[in-house]
Amino acid sequence: MSRHNRANCERSFDDRGRQRLTAEQVAGMLDHRLHMPRVGPAELKAGCQLARDHRLAAVTCRPEHVAMAAEELAGTDVAVVTAIGSQGQGLPASDDVWVEEARELTAHGATELAVVVTAALLELPAWSSLVRTIETLAALQSEQGFRLRVHLDTAGLADEQITAACRALRAAGVWMVQGGLWQGERTGFRQVVLMREALGPDVLLKWTTPVSSLPMLLLAKGEGVDRFNANVTELLRDASRQARLAPLLVPLQGLDY
Repeated sequence: MSRHNRANCERSFDDRGRQRLTAEQVAGMLDHRLHMPRVGPAELKAGCQLARDHRLAAVTCRPEHVAMAAEELAGTDVAVVTAIGSQGQGLPASDDVWVEEARELTAHGATELAVVVTAALLELPAWSSLVRTIETLAALQSEQGFRLRVHLDTAGLADEQITAACRALRAAGVWMVQGGLWQGERTGFRQVVLMREALGPDVLLKWTTPVSSLPMLLLAKGEGVDRFNANVTELLRDASRQARLAPLLVPLQGLDY
């Protein structure tokens, strides 16, 4: 099944072929970021409740908060996401190190695991080694009950490097690739469009840069972006208000801007 069918099986279109979205479907494309240093148990619990109430796609949290987040979100479809491998600070001594970490995190309730790929790790032989590790983790997804995403730091990368990295990650079997890291230089819209083309139809794409408005989210959705960061409360308020006035329409790819 393609990423489009997996992401949303209930579709509605206008007479131009533009997809109509509900405010609830917009909520289902949002990750709620709860991994910042300032987030403690109280903030995590409140954030998970927000995710439950609005049926968001996921919450992202630090490894030490996985069990608490999983408990708060039990019985929902909201994913619990955390980073694996010291958040991209280096390569493991062996694949077994990350495999064991993946098993431990999923045992505590993580349903999506993220590997961070920095520009430095794209240099051979580090990149070849990391791709092999990612392949090993990707092969465990069904067995261990998690989905594997890769956060690709695009800062300073040429277009051909972004394309080559995305093609390698697609071949490795990852479930989703995220353009950019939450710290540092932002990934631009043109870069995520480039990533979408390189990833093909079956790998989901997330844009790390928090989407600033509902029209921008709809435009990016039209270009094939599946997941977003945002100010959840403000964006969903705007989506609900707009949906009461007129349909939320996804622009046709490359035609409506």
